[in-house]
Amino acid sequence: MPTKKHRHTGLHSVFFLIFGVIIISTIGLGLLFQRLGRTYSSDIADVFQKSTYVSKGQIEKTHDMDMWWITPDKFNIINKHVSGTELFLFDCEHDTESLSTFYSETKFFASRIDEIMSSYGFTRNWENSSRSIPDDISYDYIQGYEQGDTKCVFVANPDCGTASKLPMHYTFSFSCTNDVDKNYQEQVPYLKDLGITDAIIYSQKRIGDSMIVYVNNRRSGHYILAKLIDGKWTAVFSGQDLPPCQIIETYQIPKDLVGDCYAGE
Repeated sequence: MPTKKHRHTGLHSVFFLIFGVIIISTIGLGLLFQRLGRTYSSDIADVFQKSTYVSKGQIEKTHDMDMWWITPDKFNIINKHVSGTELFLFDCEHDTESLSTFYSETKFFASRIDEIMSSYGFTRNWENSSRSIPDDISYDYIQGYEQGDTKCVFVANPDCGTASKLPMHYTFSFSCTNDVDKNYQEQVPYLKDLGITDAIIYSQKRIGDSMIVYVNNRRSGHYILAKLIDGKWTAVFSGQDLPPCQIIETYQIPKDLVGDCYAGE
């Protein structure tokens, strides 16, 4: 009498398949929950922490950074009070001739930040990115990223200096904002009227139909005195020195805007 064949093999296969799916799902959920506890900003702060020279540096989080962004129509927009992380690397005085430390750290950060931002679904914005180190156009080395309304910028500043109580240092920073569109709407009418295409309007003060506008390039700046004429802001003087008194009188610029003027010859 033939014996019955037990179908243990089929049952075992189903069991192991289900068990495998559960294990893989558990691992996947674990990685997901681990990732949910992270942000691209915290990941990049960790990259700064891994700097070879971080023992000679200082990392700070801030909510008061200025972030420069170039829009698709080529206008330069300043975004103030932006949140971000800064790394100050000290002892840069010994590196100013070769810039070897600056170059090596910039290359390390640039590569890792590119990987991180890509993993979070950001794309590189090449209008806001340098092509090489050094950058003869922007001066700083810059990498810009975007995802919807969120814009982010990594900046490596080759200046060895300080504007605070900190020792002399290089500055590396990463910042993000969702306010580029809002700031564009506020700033672009003045940029268009005054024909400013390669700089930002950092600040301005208006009294009636007169205005003083402070314009910044990447490493320099000047001011413009403007008058509202036929509904359009028109520059009547620009420079870094005191304006001629004749201009102030002719266009009736309030003294509260300029403070003083020079009489000329």
